[in-house]
Amino acid sequence: MNPNIKKSVAALLVIAILGGMTACKKTTEPQEPERLNPSHWVNTLEPPLRASPYQVEVPEENRQKLAEAKAANADSTLWIEIPNTTINQVVVQTTDNEFYYRRNTQKVYDFAGCLYADFECDFGDGTKDDLPRNTIIYGHNLGNPMGITDDPNDVMFAQLFHFQDIEFAKANPYVYVSTENEDFVYQIFAVSYTEDKAKPVSYIHPNYNNEEYMKLINDMRDRSLYDYNVEVTTKDKILTLSTCTYKYGTYSVNNKQRFVVFAKLVTDKQFAETADLTENPDPKQPTFS
Repeated sequence: MNPNIKKSVAALLVIAILGGMTACKKTTEPQEPERLNPSHWVNTLEPPLRASPYQVEVPEENRQKLAEAKAANADSTLWIEIPNTTINQVVVQTTDNEFYYRRNTQKVYDFAGCLYADFECDFGDGTKDDLPRNTIIYGHNLGNPMGITDDPNDVMFAQLFHFQDIEFAKANPYVYVSTENEDFVYQIFAVSYTEDKAKPVSYIHPNYNNEEYMKLINDMRDRSLYDYNVEVTTKDKILTLSTCTYKYGTYSVNNKQRFVVFAKLVTDKQFAETADLTENPDPKQPTFS
């Protein structure tokens, strides 16, 4: 073969090899990522929290019962129901906490009284955003014998003493509350004995600054009969159910003692069929002056 032809063939072979290498290199280099339209960015975010499989719904008839009660007495403000108790009734409210102390919902004298919301609680239009930070409801425990021994089978808020039974507490983690415009589910996070004016923060106020609020929540957890696995933060709104107790004396010896159930408003549709709790081995005890 002509030497010149050999040189030409060799040159062509070199060019072919180098061209192949260049082509391979181009196909393996990382490509510039596609710039997504901002309207597509939402697809890269985590999806919103889905409701848990087990759901809790406030009975539809509760708001209707409240409407009927309000037609009979304009002071009718809330309807409260605690499953597996006899607490399924109207809550009234007026301009002080004395009027309904020994009156029923028809404003007639009744030693057992009725359930009433603290006069400082402002419910606005009765929507979630209008609820006070702390919704406080009072009710009597007459005791059996009267003024001496707590009886969970007695009337009004004596029913709260069912929560002294750990099995009952596990099986009943929620409280239902309704206004004229909305239904609410509250999840219990503490069941506590306390003074009527607890320290460092009293539970009988509807609004707190953040520091006071967390002091209250942590104090009631410390006092609780059980350690509930329920997160409560300054973003949450709570429900306080308060009644007399005779655990630390009788009515005549010490009428400053209280039994209180605390619950937080559920807003994320995350429900559990039973309460996740353990017994508190050393609950903080009330001190009476």
